[in-house]
Amino acid sequence: MNPGNIKDSNRVMGAPKGVSEEHCSALSVIMEHRHEEPVGIVMHSAWIPEEIERKAIAEGNPILLTVFGTQHPMVSLGVIAGAPQDHFPVCSCGSKMQSMQDSKWRCEPCHSRRNELLEEIDKLQHELDKQRRAQGQGA
Repeated sequence: MNPGNIKDSNRVMGAPKGVSEEHCSALSVIMEHRHEEPVGIVMHSAWIPEEIERKAIAEGNPILLTVFGTQHPMVSLGVIAGAPQDHFPVCSCGSKMQSMQDSKWRCEPCHSRRNELLEEIDKLQHELDKQRRAQGQGA
């Protein structure tokens, strides 16, 4: 599942201290204060299942909730009804992810930047190879 943008979010949670954004991307949440005990503060986040997960859910397979640590906090799972454009995966850079034909998601700004960097690496590698050849010929 991919973290999604949740309509009317009022906070973005970053990765926990000591965890890279590569392993834990930013998460859009709605934080609300509840006055009943023992709750206090509640945070809601949206998660977008990938195509293979949607098929597994439709076939009756359970959703697995994984909690890190040794204590299990109070949690709730549910389904958000609403227009799909209200809830979409978000890249760790904060950009809306785009759905691809192969049912995967891609961040266009990051994908474009990745291609630019790969082109730059190719140019640098070509220049390095050229310098190595020149050094080998001049020796």
